[in-house]
Amino acid sequence: ETRDFIQTRTIISSSSAIISTISSSTLIWMILRSPQRLTTTRHRILFGMAVGDIMFSLSFATYGVMVPSDVDYYVWNAQGNQATCNVSGFMSAV
Repeated sequence: ETRDFIQTRTIISSSSAIISTISSSTLIWMILRSPQRLTTTRHRILFGMAVGDIMFSLSFATYGVMVPSDVDYYVWNAQGNQATCNVSGFMSAV
């Protein structure tokens, strides 16, 4: 894979993750402002899915920054260390 392809892939995946985070946050806001709030099963399920999506999307959006800097030959914009890599892995697994 070329460096340009890796950079483009990282930018596209980060951008889509940010859009997903904004969309899920809007969904949570709409649920909490509705008259029923979390009293309906549908709202509780959607709320849980939106929270999970936010956690996964945030780990995807910050993927390039959280990867250890010693693998910058493979991941564009790698600026992290082992601790940030562990946090990113935990957020993806949750």
